[in-house]
Formats: sequence, C-alpha cells, structure tokens
Amino acid sequence: MEVSSPYLLRSGTSGRTIVLTLDLGLFRPFPELVRWKKVELYKKDEFHITLLHIKNASELAQLPPVDFENEVARNFETFTRLKPIQLLSLRNDFRFAEEGERKAIVLRCELKNLSDFFKEFNRQFRISLPTQPAHVTLYTLQRNVGIHIPSEEVMEDLPKVSLPILDEALRGVHI
Repeated sequence: MEVSSPYLLRSGTSGRTIVLTLDLGLFRPFPELVRWKKVELYKKDEFHITLLHIKNASELAQLPPVDFENEVARNFETFTRLKPIQLLSLRNDFRFAEEGERKAIVLRCELKNLSDFFKEFNRQFRISLPTQPAHVTLYTLQRNVGIHIPSEEVMEDLPKVSLPILDEALRGVHI
C-alpha cells in the first residue's frame, strides 16, 4: 500500500519511512555548499521531513516490518485525511549530525498534527514510540545521505550550527 501526496512511503538508510515531501523552491535561498568543522557539506537535491520510521515502530509492536507496513500506511492515510500533517514553520535551529562517515546539517521545524498522529498511532498499536523530531536535512557529506535522529533527546544533544550564511538564507524562506 502507498500513501497519498504530499506524503511518500520510501526506503532510506534506516529502513522504510513515511515522509512529508517539500518543494525544492522552498530551500532556494540556501547556498549549494557550506563548510562546518572543516568539512564541506553539499545541499541536498530533494527535501522531506521524515514523519515515521516503520522499522522502529514494528520492533516496538513486535511485528515483522513487511506485515506491519500496510497496516501503518492504512492508519496514516486515515489519520491524515482528517488531520493533515503540515509544515508550519522552520525554526532558526540548525544542528550537526554525525554517524560514522555520514555527516549532515539539519534544520528543525514545526509541524501541525504530528504529535496528535503519534498519540493516536501509539494508542492503536499499543506501543510507546517517541514523536519523530521534526527536521529537514539540508546538507550532507555524501550526496543525499541523511542520518536517522530517533528522538527529541538525541536531537537536543546534537551540536548547534552557527553560520551567518544559513541564518541569512533562512530569512529568505517563506512558507
């Protein structure tokens, strides 16, 4: 089963996910390349916000990911028809994520209805999956290879990125 636009069910570095796709034009003000901690990072050529990692949820529910995915997609479709998950704002909060050779700069954001979705999702599946920390991966060391950030606690522990060029670009973004 698939999910309806603007959402997408896709495969990523940490398994299958449901994402909210974002317009490329939204991030046009950002430069193609930034340097942070002596590392050059490249602007991604697609942008999304990961809403749910199916593998994490299936492990908590103790169900195989393949069987669980269709149920999750149906659950997600039902919820978002009534309460769409939407981008409200981009926060002036850039973070640096690093996992092995992978490095990325992410931008935190605010979403409408994400926490309500997780409350309903956890209730229906009788699990306690933390709400995904809403963010957009803007830059990566390897082209378009992001890093899974599983919780708000992990996000808060990531170092803040302070680059005037990013602050300026963010001021040029209009949602």
